[in-house]
Amino acid sequence: MKPISLFFCVLFSGLLQAQVPVNFTFFSEEGERFWVILDGVRQNDVPAANVVVEHLTKLSYRAKIIFEDDKIKSISQTVLTRDVDDKPVHTSYIITRRTWTGKVGKKMSMRVSSFEEARPVAVPPSNPQPDQNKSIVPEEEQTPEIPIEAPDFTQQQETAIALLQQATDKAEKLITGGNPEPATKNAEHSQPNRNKRQRQEPQTKKAPCESMSEADFKPALRAIANQSFEDGRLSVARQLISASCISTEQIKEIIALFSFEKTRLDFAKEAWHKTTDPQRYFLLNDSFSFSSSTKELTDYITQQQ
Repeated sequence: MKPISLFFCVLFSGLLQAQVPVNFTFFSEEGERFWVILDGVRQNDVPAANVVVEHLTKLSYRAKIIFEDDKIKSISQTVLTRDVDDKPVHTSYIITRRTWTGKVGKKMSMRVSSFEEARPVAVPPSNPQPDQNKSIVPEEEQTPEIPIEAPDFTQQQETAIALLQQATDKAEKLITGGNPEPATKNAEHSQPNRNKRQRQEPQTKKAPCESMSEADFKPALRAIANQSFEDGRLSVARQLISASCISTEQIKEIIALFSFEKTRLDFAKEAWHKTTDPQRYFLLNDSFSFSSSTKELTDYITQQQ
């Protein structure tokens, strides 16, 4: 009886693990836009430089990357949802011309940028498989490629911060006109309960400022994308908005680099205080997978106004 019970326990545990959905994030190092196709199903209708595919439960998928620039040859390879210990993992893939040695090659390639273990969710999605209602793209027969385990190549934090600092310095000059004003002494005459009120209710919009130019924003966006882990990307993104104002469209591009719903929501709340066009913040609604996240962001903004 004990061996039979043990067998069913192992079987049940394996079934639960197989049902844990994972996410794939695909992003291009130089900003080339592309479509992602998994098992013949197109995942994004509009080509983008960063594509997140969520709620995947199969052990492996046949991925194909088709670039908007038809001069760039497409990429086809097998991607896995499990690590070497057969645990479900969220995986980010970088699309680049660089080889493992850092040299620039002639063809585009795709390799693992980072991964982290996926945790079971309380309420599984109603349709964990790729949306079958999306346009089907036939894929030619190709010899399956053997996936290789990616080495740990954490990006240097100093390089990312240096690129970001160059962009934020230019943005700060636009904001202050090159002559930052000294702080006022109004704080000396504030009411005794002011500090307590500030802790309970974050300050709303500050004086209007200009959005970062695309020439300054693109290097900063690459600095965020080059971080191997979610915490690193969030940390660099926070450094950016701490010294610069950005538009809703730029915030949307940054949010697309995050793999997790909570990270997207937290950053959207923080960035609202630095957006130059708060009246267009509703454009972020389709950046979230769950309607509850959109409602929480709307409630937060209402409280700040």
